[in-house]
Amino acid sequence: MRGIAERPKIKVVSIAGTRPEIIKIAPVILELRRRSLAFEQQLWLSDQHRDMIAPYLRLFELQPDHVFTAISHSSLNHLFAAFLPQLEALLTEHHPDVVLVVGDTLTATVGALAAFNLQIPVGHVEAGLRSFDLAHPFPEEGYRRIISSVASLHFAPSARARQQLVRAGAPARRIILSGNTVIDAVLWVASQDLSPYIQTLPGALQQLIALPQERADRSDTQRRLVLVTAHRRENWGEPLANVTGAVRDLAIEFGDRVAFVFAMHVNPTLQQAIRAVLEGLANVQLVPPLEYPQLVASLRAADIVLTDSGGLQEEAPALGKPVLVMRTVTERPEPLEAGVAELVGTDRERIRQRVRALLTDDEEYRKMARAIFPYGDGHAAQLVVDRLALLPD
Repeated sequence: MRGIAERPKIKVVSIAGTRPEIIKIAPVILELRRRSLAFEQQLWLSDQHRDMIAPYLRLFELQPDHVFTAISHSSLNHLFAAFLPQLEALLTEHHPDVVLVVGDTLTATVGALAAFNLQIPVGHVEAGLRSFDLAHPFPEEGYRRIISSVASLHFAPSARARQQLVRAGAPARRIILSGNTVIDAVLWVASQDLSPYIQTLPGALQQLIALPQERADRSDTQRRLVLVTAHRRENWGEPLANVTGAVRDLAIEFGDRVAFVFAMHVNPTLQQAIRAVLEGLANVQLVPPLEYPQLVASLRAADIVLTDSGGLQEEAPALGKPVLVMRTVTERPEPLEAGVAELVGTDRERIRQRVRALLTDDEEYRKMARAIFPYGDGHAAQLVVDRLALLPD
């Protein structure tokens, strides 16, 4: 019997293009590197988030082997039309044994379809999430269904995700209950010395997050911190106005007893809408998109996370932070069921009520301020690569 060094290496191409994809695929790439006798791996990037991903590549010491680009980012269809032929050419030239895509982005979808059309197996990391509402989140719910329909291997982050894939017709033997690689990433980053990253932030924000504190036993003199993010397409316009209005109301009500850090999306229209309502409030820090170590440091220091992000619904519970989700439905119900997250939608009064309750009722707060791990314990990448080692099965 030939040893592992004598076997042809399994060629793995990982395709990504947004910050969340890089965070989630990085642990897999690092695990593939550790098993370099068995695997040959490449990272191909789109420029979907071209101005935002460089710090994430540096953090995980990743270098793209190929980059596919679009002249115009004016619409999702323009991106799709630009990326597909470039990917077809790359895949035809390199013909990997498997293509890995992550989650529910346009880059992941076009990567999966390009590979499928060339009969190259697709491995879907973070497979099986469902909101069962194509409008929420949009367009991600549609994208993840498309990817599931063409994937050969489904790496499910939770038991519920696995069950949903089975119900959708995916062969059980092709579904791997791996957990979510984002937990690998957040736990690793949280264990690092984050002070060099914190020192690059504005001075007022440095003071807020420099020393993570245990919040379960809070004193009345301790300043509380609420971390806010809002960027989902379905929340643009009036919903975002409700969110910023609620934050303004709370900032005025609590004054210097509570600080609000609003990490804004790179989109200038969204930033303008946020600044128009919140700029000038002494206890509101408006900051551009945070690098991942800065985000993790902010999470560690926060009392409450108020967000419409999918990833933060996974990361914050792993760090024991209550999450108020500004969406009407979520494809990540596990934290809701555990009582550490709650759907509050984008109703201005509802947001005010729930943030106020967590800031003023210690018993209510303690119920939600618990670390839970429905998406794995930080070893998802190992399980993903274990299954890839069995290819071509």
